Amino acid sequence: MKKFLLVLAVVFGLSTTAMAQQKGDKFIGGAISATTVNAATFNLGVAIEGGGFVADRWALSGTASYALLNRDDHMLVVAPQVAYYVRLADKFYYTPSLIVGGVFTSTDGYNTGGLASKIAPFAVEFRPTKHFGLGVNMFSFTYYFIEGQSVFSLNLLSDVSVSFRYYF
Repeated sequence: MKKFLLVLAVVFGLSTTAMAQQKGDKFIGGAISATTVNAATFNLGVAIEGGGFVADRWALSGTASYALLNRDDHMLVVAPQVAYYVRLADKFYYTPSLIVGGVFTSTDGYNTGGLASKIAPFAVEFRPTKHFGLGVNMFSFTYYFIEGQSVFSLNLLSDVSVSFRYYF
């Protein structure tokens, strides 16, 4: 019985360390988001990303996201993203992230560009298997600088995104 428990402990230890985010690990993924500004404004978005861990627990990725704003307006954000992974429990991680990049918008046929940034201080990820992660973010700070105008927003439960990642 003691040998069985020892083998079980070793297998469990190897399986949990295999999910650690170490330098050289890579991933691809995507996200779906929904944002409400007020009762009349509902935005939908999709994103793709790819990247890897440049140091233990530090991920660097490139992301491209598209959002449909108010049925007629469009926004594209292309940016690098940095995230830090903190293991909270077995298969459960705290993953705050920062995105800073370019934003391109089309409003009523008028196209313009600027700067976009987003901080997601309370993002989490669940890793049910070694290669698959499911993330949720329900709180973020966003800042846009477009044509000399600044827009800052604090999004608590109004900017919800669900993401998935495949690790290899």
